[in-house]
Amino acid sequence: MLNPDFSDRTYTAEVVRIKTKADDAMRALSRLARQPRQEVEIVEGVPFPVRVIHGYIASRKDYHRVERIVTTADGRRLSIPRRVKQGKTNVSLYDVLIAQSRNHIVVAVPFHDLAERFFVEADTALAGTGARYEKVDITRLLVRLDSTSAIAAARSAGSDATLSITRCHLAYSDPNGRNRNLQQIQMTGSNLGETSQYQELITGVVSPKASDTVRVSPVILGFALSSDGVRKSSAVTDRHGNFKLWIAPGLRRFSRMFALLEALESIENVALTTPNLPILQSGSIRGADEK
Repeated sequence: MLNPDFSDRTYTAEVVRIKTKADDAMRALSRLARQPRQEVEIVEGVPFPVRVIHGYIASRKDYHRVERIVTTADGRRLSIPRRVKQGKTNVSLYDVLIAQSRNHIVVAVPFHDLAERFFVEADTALAGTGARYEKVDITRLLVRLDSTSAIAAARSAGSDATLSITRCHLAYSDPNGRNRNLQQIQMTGSNLGETSQYQELITGVVSPKASDTVRVSPVILGFALSSDGVRKSSAVTDRHGNFKLWIAPGLRRFSRMFALLEALESIENVALTTPNLPILQSGSIRGADEK
């Protein structure tokens, strides 16, 4: 079982879609990691095996706020982040997770600032593999889910799978510049679509012509895939394709991200791709849930 040092926390992630040469892309990314270890597993709701690589990124810059002590599987007490010598300098080791199933690759690291550095290196390593970054049209997804609040999801996830909104940040703007008192509203919940408050607040998104004075648009959206009432996977994303994922020991929830991607891609015109590196496009998701 692969257990990252920085577990039970939110990671910043990018989703990459590869046309061909997924193995080449995985090799190129794994070369960026120290001490890479790999596991392959079958995940419920994912039609193809999931390959997960856990390794470390060496950094002279510290991204953590405080060090902590953990007990390893063999009973050793370990200070996190790990410290090693690189030349004459002590460096910190931070987790990097790389997962692949069919033509999707997910890369995740535990700090947004670290992602801004490492994802640029990963983007360079992926040159020549036909890689494009996947993003979600969060406005279209919000509108599609509004009709039922929870819909039958991916073809491969089974008929009992449902997708629901768990987080929504709405931005308000007045094109005439008369009203600047309201700028943004943030909502969180297990299934926002089942609440009257959420339905009222997204009226300006679902029916933009209903208001000619204020424009309403989602800037961050969270969603969860559930089966038989049990949440299987979840993610938060902005409109550019920057994702936040909760990473727990064993990485099962990380592997289930591919079932969530299957669900999103089953909804027409919601999953899109871009050649632009998402981490460079927006800082709207910076700090969301990061601990």
